[in-house]
Amino acid sequence: MDGNWKYENNRLVIEADRQPSGCVLVGVSTLGVIMVFGMCVYLFLEWYGGTLIFKNTFYATVAGAFGGIAIISGIVNMESNHRDIVEFDKERKDMMFYKTGFEGEYHMSWGSFSHIRATKGSSGGSSDTSVPIYIVGLVKKDGSYFWLDSTRHLSVFREELSRFAKYMDLPVVDKASLGVRDDSGTVYEKQFEEKVSKPSAFVEIFEEDGAKVVRLKEKESLLKQITYFLAAYIFAGIPGVILLDLVQAEGIGGIVFGGGFLFIFILVIAIFFIISFRKYEIRLFKDKMVVYLDFPTPNLQRLLGQSVVIPKEHIRYVRVNRLNDGHFWLSLALSERPKLKYGTWLVDLGIFSRKSARLSYGENLVGLWEMQNNVTPDKGADFADLRYVEKIIEDHFQLKEVPISWKGK
Repeated sequence: MDGNWKYENNRLVIEADRQPSGCVLVGVSTLGVIMVFGMCVYLFLEWYGGTLIFKNTFYATVAGAFGGIAIISGIVNMESNHRDIVEFDKERKDMMFYKTGFEGEYHMSWGSFSHIRATKGSSGGSSDTSVPIYIVGLVKKDGSYFWLDSTRHLSVFREELSRFAKYMDLPVVDKASLGVRDDSGTVYEKQFEEKVSKPSAFVEIFEEDGAKVVRLKEKESLLKQITYFLAAYIFAGIPGVILLDLVQAEGIGGIVFGGGFLFIFILVIAIFFIISFRKYEIRLFKDKMVVYLDFPTPNLQRLLGQSVVIPKEHIRYVRVNRLNDGHFWLSLALSERPKLKYGTWLVDLGIFSRKSARLSYGENLVGLWEMQNNVTPDKGADFADLRYVEKIIEDHFQLKEVPISWKGK
């Protein structure tokens, strides 16, 4: 496995370091500095020689923008250098999860788990060049998914999965078609009730107009705003210059071809910014939940802002998922899919894949908050905050979760 698995007596410790090494981060930042410095030298020489040309100047500044993003990426990842630790204790039937550098730890009883799930993903571009990735995770009885580790080495995966299944004595559901399915296993009872930590300052809960309002705040930073500006400059500027060249060289044909090219680039950057600036707020009434999708400007709010009304009786499960590579996602599993004026793509759109959180293809999921694994304690909400919000929703509606049927999941 990519992580470090250590068996010792009745304990298993899985240590996953998903962050790039210090050498890689220093290398990325150094490359960024070289690109920015090169841009400055080039522009100075062109200006000094009186040979500044718009197109060449623009491409130089694009290289500088890439360099700026590389520098910021290196700085941010150095700040968020932490490790995820998962510890199993066979004697106490306890699983503990914590992140180095964060306060507190989260315990789950083995009686919370339904089965082990083996899946297969891929990395890379096309299906011809992608590299298979084998993934192991735990599925809780409420259907939430807890990722453990992944690897590109099938032989290692088979060996570790077999040993882990014997250690936990849980059924194995094989979604990777590897021939490792095992329907046998122990049905554990909960040894203890899972405690929920107090929320951080990034969780805001208050009463308003007969509803309990829940918001997750995010700390704004100058580096983040600069990154957004540089990304917009790159993705909007490059197709604009290419379109200008095509129009000058090809006339009407260039406009048609370049216009399509420009549209695709603008669509990509639009989706990126929609994800980045989208904010959620949930209001819990006695008989329903209302999910508000808000955007920072009045025009965007009028165009894309919407609310999702979910009747209490449609809410089956509230789930905090640990997705592949350690990202987190709070979701609702519903008996019926809500109807939205633009469909569900604005809600479903995410920075990273949520496929692992679906028990089946047709499952009705509505996503709320997602957060990347590299968040630092002082920059935003974390896993414990999502667990707190999950508990708030469950207690408000007095949800009584019925264990999922894991057969075939």
